[in-house]
Amino acid sequence: MNILQQIVADIQKDLILKKQIVSIRALETGPFFERQTISLSQRIVNTDGIIAEHKRRSPSKPNINFGLRLADVAQGYESAGVAGMSVLTNKQYFGGSLEDLLLARQACELPLLRKEFMIDEYQVLEAKANGGGCDFTHRCLFGKARYSNPFKAGTTTRNGSLTRGSQCR
Repeated sequence: MNILQQIVADIQKDLILKKQIVSIRALETGPFFERQTISLSQRIVNTDGIIAEHKRRSPSKPNINFGLRLADVAQGYESAGVAGMSVLTNKQYFGGSLEDLLLARQACELPLLRKEFMIDEYQVLEAKANGGGCDFTHRCLFGKARYSNPFKAGTTTRNGSLTRGSQCR
């Protein structure tokens, strides 16, 4: 099993537990779920087009931004005039969390992207419920396209969706 397959397998296990703890109904009634999203596409056209990223670590580099306050990072990116901000939310491999998305939302008015290995529509709803307005979907492809739909939930939540595909063989 390669690293991408391991990440997806771990996320599948986590989702089983998450769905038992927090229902879709609970996500849909969260304080940010009905919030009007900020158009990333308009911001890209009206700014320099940069989407800045916040990442705490990666499988190949264990400490990237652990000492930084996320609110300071988000406000700094906003002051610099970026089009949007990408927030990694995978805890096990990247040191991020949905709380990071919430902290960024409270600190700035940028379009926020949840950057995650998205394998289930539930994750799109989580992003919206936690202040995200667009999802960066890293879809793993096992031979034939495993996830052929970039999630109907993105339309339902008025979230945009950026997609990057990888072979996970």
